Amino acid sequence: ITNNFYNDWLAQINNNGYIVWSMDDGNDYEIFLYDGSTTTQITNNSYEDSLPRINDNGYVVWQGGWSLGGNDYEIFLYNGSIITQLTDNSLDDGSPNINNNGYIVWEGHDGSDYEIFLYDSSSIIQITNNDYADTAPKISNNGYMVWEGYGDYSSEIFIYDGSTTTQLTYNFEEEESININDSGCVVWFRWDGNDSEIFLAIPNWTLNMTQMDWYENIAPYNSTGAATCQMILNYIREGAGEPLFTEPGGQDEIYEYARDLEPYGPELTPHEVDKALGHFDPYDYLVSNWADGYDSRPDGNPYQGYNYTVDAYDPNLDPDAINQYMRDICHWMAYTVTKEDWWDDGELVARANTPAAIPIFGTYDNWVAVKGCATSENPAPEPHVNPWNTPDFTVYGFWMKDPQVSGIGQNTYKTAAECGSTYFLPLDTDDAYDGLFLQVAEPPAEMSNANVEIPKPKTDLANLEFIGTKPKTKKYKKAATIMTMSSDTVSSEINESPIKKQSWRDLVDSHLLADYEAVAVFEGTEMGEPILVHRIDEGSDYYLVPFGKYIKGRFLTSGVIILDANSGYFKEASWTNEPEEFLKVDKRKAIWLVKKRQMFHKYVQLVEAELVWEPNTYSPSPYEPYWKIDVNGSIWYVTQEGDIVSADANN
Repeated sequence: ITNNFYNDWLAQINNNGYIVWSMDDGNDYEIFLYDGSTTTQITNNSYEDSLPRINDNGYVVWQGGWSLGGNDYEIFLYNGSIITQLTDNSLDDGSPNINNNGYIVWEGHDGSDYEIFLYDSSSIIQITNNDYADTAPKISNNGYMVWEGYGDYSSEIFIYDGSTTTQLTYNFEEEESININDSGCVVWFRWDGNDSEIFLAIPNWTLNMTQMDWYENIAPYNSTGAATCQMILNYIREGAGEPLFTEPGGQDEIYEYARDLEPYGPELTPHEVDKALGHFDPYDYLVSNWADGYDSRPDGNPYQGYNYTVDAYDPNLDPDAINQYMRDICHWMAYTVTKEDWWDDGELVARANTPAAIPIFGTYDNWVAVKGCATSENPAPEPHVNPWNTPDFTVYGFWMKDPQVSGIGQNTYKTAAECGSTYFLPLDTDDAYDGLFLQVAEPPAEMSNANVEIPKPKTDLANLEFIGTKPKTKKYKKAATIMTMSSDTVSSEINESPIKKQSWRDLVDSHLLADYEAVAVFEGTEMGEPILVHRIDEGSDYYLVPFGKYIKGRFLTSGVIILDANSGYFKEASWTNEPEEFLKVDKRKAIWLVKKRQMFHKYVQLVEAELVWEPNTYSPSPYEPYWKIDVNGSIWYVTQEGDIVSADANN
């Protein structure tokens, strides 16, 4: 293409064979274009023109900087006939990239640091505004953008889907040379101080409302329904600048308002949870339109602000009810709420995505707030054009906050498969929702025809090898079929030695790595001794794998991963910002408590003990298993709080 005495560099080619490059002619750099037969000099000025990029329509962008007396770069566009200067702000604008629709992205210095800017063929939009140095953006033909965000010690990858910015990596390393294709796949390399490796991220969609505070169910009602309402209401009220429900009296006010005159039982029913969430909508009074007459409704105004309703699904009528249930949980969390009429694309509320309230284990005794999900794509792609449009997608997992558990178990990420087998169960109640899956969600539900896939757990014996255990089955052989599940694909191979895992990251569902709070807690910890728990109800034993640090001789746990004890697959994980002594009652103490309570003879030898767990019994969480103590055939249970219960007398 070239054969001269100048420096030609930074060439790029499009899909039609057009090539652009920057050439140093001895005075400055100019931009040249080769169309397959002819070379054209696009620029001829005193600028330092460099970093050219070309799309399939022959449009060229580059950064042009003054060679004489100047100190900044601007962005220029060539459309095949004329050159347009897009920026003129006396600041540094550089590293441009263009897609086939003529959209252009670049890094621009705003006087403090570098931010990402987008030209949409008519106007310039600032995409980022933060304390990072955002650089080297790329844009795909479907409008997805990626860039490097530099902090104090590392660079991470960020992706923008046209409405939401998501942090893709949390490695605290240097991520460089990022590129994205039209399918949303992102590739980059990372230098770790010894060598560099290539990484590929397959696209998916995650929503995690990290700013949501946790509240514990408290006396006198100890209502998980009221506590879950407090978590959700305070999340949306804080965003709106409205007063929060705080203790003392916060949950009391919610509970007392929600309770019907003839209550079903001590806990709040779905109707009562819906009533509380709708009534305390912080936007209910802001709107002045035809819907104002609804403001006095006890369950809130369905035409403005947040609008919670009860959605139920019958597995007796539809074998795919659990899929539809998870589909709609994801869809209505992904839906963005407007301040006024929900069918208009009006101004959004301060926190447009809204958690769902869900009873787990099939009763009203344990409500939780589901605050996020991981799916293969956005479950609500057209929230205000067609709010009920749901594409087919795969749901991988959910983020939850449980008001009954403090510390480990309070914040969790659970796979969709684990939710379907343990947590999202048909209700066993005596009311109208008996036998149904149920959620209280925003906004009103309408039947969707979308098909949702829930990945089944796949054997991953390498996880058990990493934690130093073997499958709890006699059928285990060294030569086994090893299946590992990634974010979007399942691969299977027969291998004498399973692919070795390197750290906690390799044990978990990859979608958990999008949770910066969880990553920050697990990162830099060491693994403690795995703890085997026997699950009574279905015999699905599991390992609690703690991660933490030794502090003054004690191992304090920051995070726990749960693995299936037979197949090794990841089930769920929990973390806390306040490291704790995990499982405060050990085997020796549990036996001692039982002997002390019953004054057994100190020489009693027939004592057996194991950690067990069954939902809705002596512990609300698999992270707080209890001890089953067999003393001469007499069975006792000891909880992690030190409570002792006789299995025979049940008291």
